Amino acid sequence: MQKFLLLVFVLLFPLFAAAQQHKVSGTVTNAAGKRLPFAAVFAEHTTLSMLANERGFYSFKLNSGSYKLIFSLVGQKQTAITLDLKRDTVLDIRLETENLVVKEASANGEDPAYAIIRKVIGKRRFYKKQVDNYTCKVYLKGVQKLVSGPKRYLNDSVIKVLSLSKKGSSIIYQAEASSQFNYAGRRKVKEVLEASRMAGDHPGFNFNRALDIKTDFYNNLLHWDALSNRSFVSPIAQNALAFYKYKLVGSFNENGLLIHKLQVIPKRKSFPTFAGYIYVVDGAWRLHSLDL
Repeated sequence: MQKFLLLVFVLLFPLFAAAQQHKVSGTVTNAAGKRLPFAAVFAEHTTLSMLANERGFYSFKLNSGSYKLIFSLVGQKQTAITLDLKRDTVLDIRLETENLVVKEASANGEDPAYAIIRKVIGKRRFYKKQVDNYTCKVYLKGVQKLVSGPKRYLNDSVIKVLSLSKKGSSIIYQAEASSQFNYAGRRKVKEVLEASRMAGDHPGFNFNRALDIKTDFYNNLLHWDALSNRSFVSPIAQNALAFYKYKLVGSFNENGLLIHKLQVIPKRKSFPTFAGYIYVVDGAWRLHSLDL
């Protein structure tokens, strides 16, 4: 009997050892040492990824082995770290601000952004129909914070009533979810929720499914019932030039691609539009990322 148990142990131990996991954690900061919230962290050539929290802290577990971890955030240089993981590891990352090369205005005085945006609008339908179907893993994290408001309401502390965490916190809603998203055309969309956790209850903004925030900026209009009964005009809509002004902030290289950073400026405050920045891949004239 003893020999049999020993044999089982010898056979199973390599399986347990191979599946051993280690924690990788740390903080993501900018060049000045300020923490960066919601930076993306993912292991290249895997489906393993996560987001740093609102304090720039991240933590997840990986099996023993070699990984190339990519740290990415709009407005910062993408950083790659090669890691041979054998034990729990603390890995603090400092992301450098993207180095922008500014291009001069054209001879007619028009900002170079307009030539770029016209090319992007011209490719809008192509990219909208480019993908027939796909399946992907989705990780969502949502945090709602009370930015401003009265200290007291009806003799009660507003923070005390709305807060979910420690005293003095202004977080009123948090949600995390992972799911598998299947797309086969606009009418054939399915999401299988694998895990979800929430704190708080805010029915207007409980975005804990990919279907809740499914967004395609190649559409002319975007709509979210929870935000407004009006639709918003995409910065690259067919008639976007009637709603927006554009400014080329600069260009930078990433993974061998030239990326243009364009500022998006609403022409009127009353328009249902966005404000912020869009990033465009030169030559392909497709959206790279958005900060709107």
